[in-house]
Amino acid sequence: MPISNKPWSQFSQSDYTPEQWRRACLIHIDPNSDNKADHKLPVREPDGTLNRNGVHAAAARLAGAGGGVDAPAEQKHRAARALTRLYHELDEEPPESIRRLAE
Repeated sequence: MPISNKPWSQFSQSDYTPEQWRRACLIHIDPNSDNKADHKLPVREPDGTLNRNGVHAAAARLAGAGGGVDAPAEQKHRAARALTRLYHELDEEPPESIRRLAE
């Protein structure tokens, strides 16, 4: 699967349809909701391509950057596990903070 290195700042929530946003995110407060606020930690571009910089941004956010992520602990744990897998897809080691959250 292709991996994009485009600047993550190139994408905003408004670039995504509700369905694209849901597929792009790792946390789903209400999986059936079309409300973008119910889906957090996007890592994919609107077309579904995994974005390296999006993975890095999601890891930083999950580790507490920018105020962290407002989500239940179990959802954060699952997101950390997903990020660990994505880092391996990128041929990178996940940050220690993400490895600890994934345990």
